[in-house]
Amino acid sequence: MTITYWSDYACPYCYIGKARLKRALKELGIEEKDVTFVRKAFELDPSAPEAPQGSTAELFGRKYRMPEEQVEMVFESMARMAAKEGITMNYGSARHVNTMNAHRLMKYAEGQNAPDLAARLEEALFRAYFTESRILSDKETLLEIAENAGLDREAVRMFLLSSKYKDEVWRDEDQAGRLGIHMVPTFFIEGARGKIQVQGAQPIDIFKDALMGQ
Repeated sequence: MTITYWSDYACPYCYIGKARLKRALKELGIEEKDVTFVRKAFELDPSAPEAPQGSTAELFGRKYRMPEEQVEMVFESMARMAAKEGITMNYGSARHVNTMNAHRLMKYAEGQNAPDLAARLEEALFRAYFTESRILSDKETLLEIAENAGLDREAVRMFLLSSKYKDEVWRDEDQAGRLGIHMVPTFFIEGARGKIQVQGAQPIDIFKDALMGQ
């Protein structure tokens, strides 16, 4: 079984959706080692700055034209949803920044041909953004995350100084556009019986139905 999915490390529903997918696999008795995960990059805000400018709560309120009280309610709802999947989500204190370097780093990790390493890095990037409120555009932050996930710090440092894999990130985003993908997460679950699309942080049963459809 192959699961291809587009996501962004600054997307709360991507974090929750991936956790629900993994739980659905576990509850169905499907080993993750028997699944090929194909990660595709998707920047929710390609124009996001390298350094934080204002709080995520303020930015969210302006974008969706919500008063502060309503934003707090939305964030509390997200936190409760995440907690059910074992995730501590502090979206209100997340640092809204550009995620291109985080996506490039994931491409680099996948190039090491170590699926467990890439999976650890993915979880660490989500946790850094949503739980630890770290700045994912910061190269020193990414170096620490990469090293803790099992990558060589100095090799990653040299990589981050380059522009390698930027074109690959853009190709993923171009492919998403051609497929009509305008929201993330978007999962394509492909097996012997064809391909099933699941969008958003759907309930566990939706993921189970899609997985059993294979």
